[in-house]
Amino acid sequence: STAATLSLRNARFVACDARDVDLSPGSIFYLYHPFRGDVASTVAHALGALAREKDIRIFSAGPLCGYGEFFEREVANGALRLHERRGAFSEAMVLFSARD
Repeated sequence: STAATLSLRNARFVACDARDVDLSPGSIFYLYHPFRGDVASTVAHALGALAREKDIRIFSAGPLCGYGEFFEREVANGALRLHERRGAFSEAMVLFSARD
């Protein structure tokens, strides 16, 4: 498995539609512009809901339009806290649960 190849004992990689996976067991999410539009909106909302229940960390990299704006919406709604922006165009966001 990918986790074993990378010597990660507490990690699991899942290949599926991001809208259909149960995100609740996760605590760290790495999203590198994997989707946009409705899919990005659905995933950002699901992670925002999870952030209201427990502490999570998200590294999200992608353009603001059609992708990052949905994570910013979760910040504005109080579910997530923007810890920092990275990248030449500030396209990467490090987000924490606002409850932290």
